Amino acid sequence: MSKADKIPSRGLLILICAWIIVLLNGFGQFSLGIFIPYMQSQFGFGIETASALSTATSLAQLFTTLPLAIIATRKSPKYTLMVVFGCASAAYLLQGFAVNVSMIMVGRVFLSIALGGVTASLARVKSDWIPLSRMTRINSLDSFSTTTGNVIGTFLVTSLILLMGNWQNLMRVIGFIATAIFVIWFFVYKDNPDNNGAMEKHPTLKQVLKEVFKERAVWLLAIGWAGTSMPWLAFSTFWPTYAIDNLNMTTSMTGIIVGMMPVGSIVACLISPVMAKAIGRDKLMLWPWGLYLCAVYYLGLCFSSFWVLCAVFFLMGFGAFIFVPIGNTVIFKTGTLSPGAITIGSSIISSVSCLGGTFAGMAVGMLTKHMPLKTALAWCCLAPLWWFALTLFVPETGAKGKLIRRRKYV
Repeated sequence: MSKADKIPSRGLLILICAWIIVLLNGFGQFSLGIFIPYMQSQFGFGIETASALSTATSLAQLFTTLPLAIIATRKSPKYTLMVVFGCASAAYLLQGFAVNVSMIMVGRVFLSIALGGVTASLARVKSDWIPLSRMTRINSLDSFSTTTGNVIGTFLVTSLILLMGNWQNLMRVIGFIATAIFVIWFFVYKDNPDNNGAMEKHPTLKQVLKEVFKERAVWLLAIGWAGTSMPWLAFSTFWPTYAIDNLNMTTSMTGIIVGMMPVGSIVACLISPVMAKAIGRDKLMLWPWGLYLCAVYYLGLCFSSFWVLCAVFFLMGFGAFIFVPIGNTVIFKTGTLSPGAITIGSSIISSVSCLGGTFAGMAVGMLTKHMPLKTALAWCCLAPLWWFALTLFVPETGAKGKLIRRRKYV
């Protein structure tokens, strides 16, 4: 490996701190479906309030991601990520010390801000510290951190609640961990000395936005991604309730089944860069999975066997994340975007794609007024068709695709 392809040790340390928060965010986002029965038992709310809690996790993200990304293009990521880490800490501590549903709701809003803000700021950090040749692998580790948090938030969360005594004690412990990372970050983070002066060389915000609006990959990925996030949030949040009410399953059983989604996602994140390199065409790692997801999500409503459902949910998680490292790398590889535009583009993808999660909570809440929960979830299974249709038009950034284009124009 050449020196130019090596990741500086401080850059790796910075990323590890950020990945811990990404892991905790993944836990908080995906564990809600398991926590809801405990919350309902303590505070006595129904499916409408549960839907509102799910929506809050995505809605604030929609309105805060882009402003934080704009700040990240002009200022050091040290301070924007400190805001993100502070929000993560507040999210868990508010839920851990909640005495009513309103405190839980505010905590979910803070978690939403942390989920959205980390994407844009990390894109800036990676632009500064990570060689492009290593970007797909680093993006796969980003996704690995998220899915590891998802596993803990489903597969292990019931055991952790028993170990801690109750669900709020667990939230408090996670809040204290996030607070510790917040403090450590202040002393660990440094701007890359090899990029001194890069901030001053950034184009104006108007120029950055012009770059982003011209790059169709940003918008195709953002809108398409919303179609895959909708069933992911719908199933992770509401499927446990469906299974408990209709399949005679316990909370622990549903936690294990839903927990197989991030287990499948972890496997997908690890092998995705290898598959992409072997295929050499990034688009073939994108659009086919939209059709796959429509089918496999629907299968989650067709069986009642615990072991069959474990396998189906593993396949859900695999399909939902196999394209994520590649999709996150496309805008780095187009060659048309400056570092500032990559930051803004990443935030747009993150904020627009979260519309799927926002709409999932709202849609399920509204549909269940007129139909069974199972039917409402079945409608959500069609949403990945957006991803299939739109990513067909994403520009090819794979090695073999570039080679063909060079041959065409030479």
